[in-house]
Amino acid sequence: MNSPLFDLSSTPQATEPEVKQPRNYFGWVVLVFLFVFLIGGELDQYLKREKTNPGSQYSESLNQLQFAVRLKRSMPSTASGGFDMTLRQVEDRLRPDSTKDEIAARLFAATLSEQKKDVPAPVLEVLKKSKEPRDQVFAKAFGEKKLTPEAAAKIEKDLAGGGFVSRWATAQAFEKAGDDSRWQKLAPPGSGMLRMGVLLIAGLAFLTGFVLLIAYGVLKGLKQLPSKGFPTGRITLADADRLAIRAAQLFAIFVAVQMLGQLFAPLATANGRYLVMVLTYLILIFCFLSIFSLPVGGRTFTLANIGISKDNLGRNIAWGFSTAMANLPLVLIMALLGNWIFSGLPKPEHPITNQLSDGIGLIGTLVMLFAASVGAPILEEIMFRGTLMPALARILNRPVIAILIQGLLFAAIHPTGIPAWLPLATIGAMSGFLVRQTGSLVPSMVMHAVHNFGTLIVAKAMMG
Repeated sequence: MNSPLFDLSSTPQATEPEVKQPRNYFGWVVLVFLFVFLIGGELDQYLKREKTNPGSQYSESLNQLQFAVRLKRSMPSTASGGFDMTLRQVEDRLRPDSTKDEIAARLFAATLSEQKKDVPAPVLEVLKKSKEPRDQVFAKAFGEKKLTPEAAAKIEKDLAGGGFVSRWATAQAFEKAGDDSRWQKLAPPGSGMLRMGVLLIAGLAFLTGFVLLIAYGVLKGLKQLPSKGFPTGRITLADADRLAIRAAQLFAIFVAVQMLGQLFAPLATANGRYLVMVLTYLILIFCFLSIFSLPVGGRTFTLANIGISKDNLGRNIAWGFSTAMANLPLVLIMALLGNWIFSGLPKPEHPITNQLSDGIGLIGTLVMLFAASVGAPILEEIMFRGTLMPALARILNRPVIAILIQGLLFAAIHPTGIPAWLPLATIGAMSGFLVRQTGSLVPSMVMHAVHNFGTLIVAKAMMG
């Protein structure tokens, strides 16, 4: 059993005096540079998103529309009426911009057409005058009350290869021509019940999380769950510097390999890009696991030293699953709080969510699941909770502060946007507390994997 890195109780304990060793600040300097580079780059892309990615401000409306349309079309008519309210809400939100912005006009016209409402002439005029060729096709698909089979077939040809709105327009065009077959592909019968089942399971996990949080609080108050401390045990300041160097090495490898993968990705086909992503994560995992066989500053930190071992594997996996559920209520509360505090900033979004909304197929979905549920938990837990966190805790002499700082840094490097920092920081901080509670990195990896897997499954159910 590992002892806590620091004892927060007021009971004095006899400890051997620490032998002073020369300090090495190189790792800390490199880490500061890397975090400035990573966070600055993410903030720059986030704040420029609406200029570099026109229409991103409507991504939330698009996601809601996908969810409502797919469920409404794939469920029995007696159970689908409730989704009309969502359509009306999105309609009201898009209306002010529908005569000024092409993307808003496109979504607004699709929403009205879905509700069997006439699309106003000024909105259709915006689409007809658009420089985007597809918008002229959308104007015909959403603006006409009836179409011939030939006209619907031409719309399908002109919109081939497009995203959800293109497939939606094609299905509506064929419906107006008396053919509902395209809806079978976009929203297969029975898929709505499957989606509702996924959401029901997510809701049960959420409620279970509340119960687990209360149970943990009670047991912690009764002192039945003492913290085991960080896997590294008590380390010297010199060892903290060595861990900082190891963390800097890991972050540098992460950045370099990711950038190399991004260079090759545009040269490949769609499936080729997925292959590049898988290879990138496999290379990173190999590098991360291999580097711990090498000494840093004259000392070797093994994987076991940072908490990766088979010891108490079943218990650690159970801790990870339980904490993933217990964290759900906290993450939701922080997400709502973040959106409220930063309501004036662009809405948060994630590249994976955007890809899901465009439709990435089975191969793409499996690759995203691998990246989010295998690659990210291994790499990020080793970087943040395995090396950075214990090093910070030692130099700050405050484990809780170190946990919160690394959680915020964890949030800030993600490509989501400032409103998502609070929920992401909650995930990072909970992972840190879990490591300190169990004395192992395995539970935090499991928690991270379960959270990402569940989030992707729910996103796929809503938008896939």
